[in-house]
Amino acid sequence: MNKKLILPCILIIFSLLIGCSEKKIDTLGTNKIENQNSKKFDNAIFIENEYCAIKTSKVDIVDNNAEFTVSIENKSNNDIEVMLNKVNLGTLVKEVEFEYKIKPNETKEGILKIKKVPNLETLNDKMEGIFLINGDEYSFIFK
Repeated sequence: MNKKLILPCILIIFSLLIGCSEKKIDTLGTNKIENQNSKKFDNAIFIENEYCAIKTSKVDIVDNNAEFTVSIENKSNNDIEVMLNKVNLGTLVKEVEFEYKIKPNETKEGILKIKKVPNLETLNDKMEGIFLINGDEYSFIFK
């Protein structure tokens, strides 16, 4: 075999091996990086009626709790108080921290915290609960 061909072939193979092993960095941000402790939504709705709308944009697992980032919109001309004390995740009943007072025609950002949720997989079952809005019950199912 010709010695002049061997050296270029070795260099080509070596450069291909190095190129294949390098990590590619997406500087444009076009590739979504998945996080096992976070999930984004496109304004998923917990509840929406003539009085208020409660939507979520993401959920994070923080210190063994599921924390939904929520937007609470008061559509009425009166103050409202919104509460949620527990949810059903499939057959599991989980305690919830969620209570907000909102002025007329105001929107607030908040956190809906479901206690003792170790990972996002726990949220794969449908979530059911009852929001109390000024003492009235509004059931929801979130999948």
